[in-house]
Amino acid sequence: YSIPSQRRYPLNDKNHVIAAIRMFNRVEKKQKKELAYNIIKAMKQYNINTDIIGDANRLKSYIR
Repeated sequence: YSIPSQRRYPLNDKNHVIAAIRMFNRVEKKQKKELAYNIIKAMKQYNINTDIIGDANRLKSYIR
């Protein structure tokens, strides 16, 4: 899960990670940092290229 304490936003496969990336802008502000960290970790695990993150997606600001 991207937010394990709330059991929200599962990241158990590539499709769920991509869905979490798409939904990132809709997440509560206080959860963004934890969510971003977990999504990026899952992206590495599933070999998802950062190019799929659009310019309007706030997750892009967490990519180094």
